[in-house]
Parts: sequence; C-alpha cells; structure tokens
Amino acid sequence: MKKVQQAYQKSDDDVTRTAGLEKHLQLCIGCKVMLKRNMNVDAGLVNGSVGTVVALNMSTQHNRVNSVAVKFDKMNTVVNIERESASFDV
Repeated sequence: MKKVQQAYQKSDDDVTRTAGLEKHLQLCIGCKVMLKRNMNVDAGLVNGSVGTVVALNMSTQHNRVNSVAVKFDKMNTVVNIERESASFDV
C-alpha cells in the first residue's frame, strides 16, 4: 500500500507522468494559453495552438469556472474551452 501511495505522490508532483498536464491551473484574463491536446483538428484547435484568455465563465450553481473563453491567434472567433479531467495509470 505504501508503494502505491508513493507512486501517486510522484504523479502529483511530476507533470511528465501526466502528459504535461497540471493538476490545477491558475488563469486570469489576458494570460497566454496553449492547447496540450487536439480538440478539433478541422477547426485548427490542435496541440500547440496559442491564444489569450478573454473571459472566465462561472457556474452559478457550483461557484467555480466551468469554461474559459480563449481568442486563439490564428482564429477570428472566441472559443469556450470547457473543464476536462484525465486519468493516468500509475
């Protein structure tokens, strides 16, 4: 059991074990962001796409951010990026 807990602790502390994904993000309006995975290849929303946060869309029910509005550099429209989660084998 102790080995399993140590493995989980390592994955929490080392983003290379989670495909470069942070456990939590701290964002503000105006900060630069980059997609870490393909979202919609046909629309140009691919891994490495860079944009700027233009709004944080709050959920009134849960009092937390449920999506982030991003203006990507090579697109004319603002895209709402919704909260996602991922799991990784240890």
